[in-house]
Amino acid sequence: MYECGNDLLGLYSNEHNVDDLHHSIQAFRMAAESMMLSDKHSACLSKLGFALLRCFQRTGDKSQISEAIALQRKAVELTPPEDADLPRWLCNLGQPSPSRGP
Repeated sequence: MYECGNDLLGLYSNEHNVDDLHHSIQAFRMAAESMMLSDKHSACLSKLGFALLRCFQRTGDKSQISEAIALQRKAVELTPPEDADLPRWLCNLGQPSPSRGP
């Protein structure tokens, strides 16, 4: 499901069809749930947060931005300090959003 979420998110980036974005979010949710004990869990949470951020930017639904930030924080918390992905998750968490300001 993780790869499906990535593919749908890429399709949304190219086509800007909000249905692709919603399907991407669903796929990332299923992937995150099924990978709870996997070393890929933090990647799923980060991607889900990124997709929710894109959805917030498209729809303005503030619940999506709150969930996106919470997921990004969780991805950082679950990642060991020596993990090569940690800087990327920290960067994702630090990205400004319209509701948080610059």
